Amino acid sequence: MTKEEMIILYQNMIRQYERNNDDLIARYGTGVRPSWVSEDLAITGHHIMRYKKKIAELEAQTDA
Repeated sequence: MTKEEMIILYQNMIRQYERNNDDLIARYGTGVRPSWVSEDLAITGHHIMRYKKKIAELEAQTDA
């Protein structure tokens, strides 16, 4: 897989996690909600940060 394809894959994963988070927030709100909702939001937030970091690392690579 090329660097560009990896970046696109990570961007797609970020969008999917953000949609999942948006869906959970739309359904359960931002106040009192089941604990698993907050846990899922935290986990997906971690994945989003990890993929953004991987994108930054890939973009920083040179094609030497």
